Amino acid sequence: MEEKKEVKCSCLCSGKEEKKRAIANALFENLLFSVIIFLGALMISFYSTKYAFLYVVFNFVMLVFVLRKHLCTNCDSFGEWCHCGWGKLAKFLGYKKNSGNKTIGGILAIVTWVVIMGLPIIVFARNFFGIENAEEFLFEAAFFISFLGLVIANLVLHYKNCWGCSMRKKGCWLSFVAIEAMIFSILKK
Repeated sequence: MEEKKEVKCSCLCSGKEEKKRAIANALFENLLFSVIIFLGALMISFYSTKYAFLYVVFNFVMLVFVLRKHLCTNCDSFGEWCHCGWGKLAKFLGYKKNSGNKTIGGILAIVTWVVIMGLPIIVFARNFFGIENAEEFLFEAAFFISFLGLVIANLVLHYKNCWGCSMRKKGCWLSFVAIEAMIFSILKK
C-alpha cells in the first residue's frame, strides 16, 4: 500500500488545512500571472494585434509546457503543490521526475519572464512618442501603470516564496539567493 506524502510546498505547508492554503496561493499566483499577461497583451495590441496574439501564445506554451518539463521535473516539489501549483501541473502533463534539462529550463525561464514583463514595457515606450492626444496617452498610461504595479507585486511575491523554497540553495536559476549573489559579486569588482 502506497503511503500518502505530506504536502511540502515552498510556503512550508503541511496537513490538510495547509494544503488548502497552498492551493489557494497557487490559484492566486496563477491569476496574477494571467492578469499580467492579459494586460501585457493589451498594451502590445495598441501596436499590433498580431504581436499581441503571438505574445499570448508564446507565454502559454512556455509557461504551461516547456518550463514545466525543464524546471518542474527537476524540483523537489515535482508532483506536489508548490507556491504556484506547477509541480502538480508537470506531473499531470505526464512528465517524469528529472526528465527535463535544468540548464535549458533556467535559460528559457529567464527569456520567458523577460518577454512577459519586458516586451509590453518596450512596446509602450516605443508607442509613447507616437501618441497624439492626451486621452489616448492617459488610456495607455493607465494600462502601463497597472501592468507595472502587478509586475512589482509578482516580484515581491516571488521573493517571499523563494525564501520558503527548498530549491533556492540547490541551484535554482530563478532563486533570489542566486540573483543576489550574482549582483553582489558584480558590485564587489
